[in-house]
Amino acid sequence: MTTSPRLAGLTMLVVEDEPLIALEMEAVLGDEGCIGVQICTTCADALEILASGSRPDAALVDFQLGSETATSVMTALACQSIPFVMLSANSRDQLPPGDYRLFVKPVAMEKVIAHLTAMLDRTRGEEV
Repeated sequence: MTTSPRLAGLTMLVVEDEPLIALEMEAVLGDEGCIGVQICTTCADALEILASGSRPDAALVDFQLGSETATSVMTALACQSIPFVMLSANSRDQLPPGDYRLFVKPVAMEKVIAHLTAMLDRTRGEEV
């Protein structure tokens, strides 16, 4: 018996500066049913997408993007009430406070997808 993709019909924003990691995330999200995955490698790209009126259902964000941090992206997502998950090699005490889940890299994408699914179910008011 096959199961339905857990993220069927959803759109995601991926903010990640490592190309192989971004491509893996895109592939996994596609396998889980996402109909659109936008990849940004810089904060400026992500902020431009968010300012354009494009509203993803959720976001996966790497905190350390080269020499910059994704604090501005985190703030923009929170201001637009877009749920997001942080992925970082940094520990929680190295990131700004906030209502988000941090997965420390390296992390199995299955764990991220399971959390993302539960988070979106709660956001949509469905039972987890």
